Amino acid sequence: MTFDFRNHGKTTISHNTSLESFMTDAETMMGTVAGDRPILVGWSLGADLAVWYAASHPGEVAGLFLIDGAVPVNLVKDPEDVRRRLNTPMMRIGPLLLDLVGMGYRLTPSEFATLTIEVNKRRERLLAVYDQLDCPVELVLATKSAGEKGERAEQNNALWRAGGEQLAQAFPRLALSWMDNTHLLPFKEPATLARLLESFVHRCQAGDQRNALKQQ
Repeated sequence: MTFDFRNHGKTTISHNTSLESFMTDAETMMGTVAGDRPILVGWSLGADLAVWYAASHPGEVAGLFLIDGAVPVNLVKDPEDVRRRLNTPMMRIGPLLLDLVGMGYRLTPSEFATLTIEVNKRRERLLAVYDQLDCPVELVLATKSAGEKGERAEQNNALWRAGGEQLAQAFPRLALSWMDNTHLLPFKEPATLARLLESFVHRCQAGDQRNALKQQ
């Protein structure tokens, strides 16, 4: 089962685009259509939301497969600079072009900047949230998540890698792999991600079966 968050994909437009509103969407959808102990797959913001959801619902999630998100590092050093950089013609036109094929998002530059700032600020608390998880986690990160050109991209990519390695060191049972690509992993590495996800699902199912046998 997949679903689009508000102002993403084929959903209708909402004027409430705070991070809390996206978390409410996740709660609503999971409470409505999720089966028993689902495996959650999230990319970017979706990865963060999956971690927060699983932490607040102990025993209800069988596993987390996270794609280039949910790393405990705040990449936003200057919120006003982020707002300036995101308020460009490309930021207004790009999402509209993607929306034509059902893959875009309908956020204004201001809304996108606010959400980016909120997500990064909340990531400062992620180590404590990972500590609350009671399910297997596999994290697939991009080495060039912040882009491939420029000093800012280089610095943020280094911070991203450091955050990922810190997470792996703090939680040795977490499976972490790196792909030498950009943040657009689902578009650029779909076959590799599919293989990794299939293997992860098998491991989660095997773990559930072992736990069921122990309880008999």
